[in-house]
Amino acid sequence: MTKILAHYKHIIQCVRSVYEGFEEYKPLTGQRWVSYINKMDAVIEEALKQCVRGSLQIMLEAVHGDGLAGPRQMLKVSTTFKNNTVSKKKFNLNV
Repeated sequence: MTKILAHYKHIIQCVRSVYEGFEEYKPLTGQRWVSYINKMDAVIEEALKQCVRGSLQIMLEAVHGDGLAGPRQMLKVSTTFKNNTVSKKKFNLNV
């Protein structure tokens, strides 16, 4: 999340820099500036949607498999029966 906020702040800084460059022409370019900001907002929104969609797709394939093979092993449990008791060990695997 910190990385996303850092990128967001960088984008805002770039937009401010462009805005300050056209400050003396505000009366002439006001409507186009609003249109530009709306387009930038839509592009950033779509990029974020694609990132989230891709991440969710990877998680879905990890949990349910890709349709050709079953799901990948994400958790391994080792059990041992000794002296009438069961001991368990969990091993987390990276996905």
